[in-house]
Amino acid sequence: MSLERFHTALPEWLTVEQAVCAMIDGDNRIKLPMCYETIGLPFFDRIEECNRIMARLVESSLEFESNAGQIAALKQQESMDHITRLVELYRNDLGLEIDNAGKNAESAFTADDVVTDDDSSKHIKRAPFVQWARDIHQVDIFGYQARRERTSSSTDQGQRSDFSIPENTPLSEQELKARGDRNFLSGDRLWEIMTGERPGSDYSEGQKLFLSMAWLLDSILTGYNGEWRNIINNITDTTTGGMMIKGRPHLNSIVDEISQELPMDKGGKKPEKTIEGHIKLVMGYLTLTGEHVVNLSPRQQTMVFRTLYGLARAVWKVKTGTPAPDRMVVKYPDQIYSILAEGLTEKTPITPDDLNRCLDKAIQVVRKL
Repeated sequence: MSLERFHTALPEWLTVEQAVCAMIDGDNRIKLPMCYETIGLPFFDRIEECNRIMARLVESSLEFESNAGQIAALKQQESMDHITRLVELYRNDLGLEIDNAGKNAESAFTADDVVTDDDSSKHIKRAPFVQWARDIHQVDIFGYQARRERTSSSTDQGQRSDFSIPENTPLSEQELKARGDRNFLSGDRLWEIMTGERPGSDYSEGQKLFLSMAWLLDSILTGYNGEWRNIINNITDTTTGGMMIKGRPHLNSIVDEISQELPMDKGGKKPEKTIEGHIKLVMGYLTLTGEHVVNLSPRQQTMVFRTLYGLARAVWKVKTGTPAPDRMVVKYPDQIYSILAEGLTEKTPITPDDLNRCLDKAIQVVRKL
């Protein structure tokens, strides 16, 4: 990202929005998406709009792009999610510090460093804020601290060298957690915000939906061919049949199986294209490393829930050998919850309750479409 658009100097007094914007813009450890520079909105609104743009990008990639394009779009959205978490972290921590200004000896701001306007908005002085950003979050806004250190060093040595922002060295896990212990948030909570990780199997609702899809897709493949995992792991295997073609899961067969369980769309549109994108995404999780649990955004979830509804009915049919209710009636077969949850426990990535909640939501969504 070009440094030319960075502010050459911060104003003497800043609002919280201006301060957080300076921290994000000046943090050379992150990269904002190109759309950030083109949106003429206040900073916080701009971040929200970037999130909406990224969500639309992922939704479009799921429907129209290859697996590589989908993965690239998801990575962009993950980067935007990380920036959004930092925005909230910086804003919350700065707000707490401003509220505590002058109340104790360790406060970064004195009472004189904060003023309140007629509209109750708070402004803070630049100097203590720049120091606080470096001390608490290791953000050297536009290289102010490095420039000062370089200038001081050059003066001591009787010579001057050109300034450049030093290459970032990623913090270790121990350093990140140590920062959390020094911060306003607990160490575990800050670690979660900084890395995007969650302790244990505490997945978000979007991730639970994705894992429910993965569980049912694995179930339908196993129902047709219990050895499907061994087949795809053997590069010489050319098995065809039972949802497999030349040793690989047959995407068209899976999509067709699910489509047959969905009610006809209003207007006669076929759902195959959208389903195909969802199945490709989950298939990548099942057949590659199995490590990337996608956090489906609220915007994506509606159509994924529709796919989950059809997949659930298809799995029930494979497991029981009994056709599901007529597709024109949005209904699950009897006992579908207990049958589909067989094998799930409280120690698996999703629990039976997680799956059941996703199934409940799926049928509610389809009935409204």
